[in-house]
Amino acid sequence: TEDGADRLVGGAAPSPRPWLRIALMSVGRSSGAEYLLHALRALLQTHPARVSDPLRSSIEIVVVNNHAPPEAHSVLLRAKQLYGGRVVFVEKEAAAARACRATPK
Repeated sequence: TEDGADRLVGGAAPSPRPWLRIALMSVGRSSGAEYLLHALRALLQTHPARVSDPLRSSIEIVVVNNHAPPEAHSVLLRAKQLYGGRVVFVEKEAAAARACRATPK
């Protein structure tokens, strides 16, 4: 973004103009729960696997890591290894991630 609040870090290249963009916010859990992996597995089961399928380039799946430091989110690191070719991964900058967590609910 213009204010530098987040940055693209590996994974699939963003689609120029996807018809549908599915964005998942993710934080590391102290329990190590793999909610992100379950969600991505379910989404990708319905997403065309063949690169030549026109629907594949029309749907973009984006995961935003809202956890700082990013290295502490082990489930996200596994998701990048498993699905990096089909999912766009974005890291929030540390200051932006802290501000999100500090916002009163």
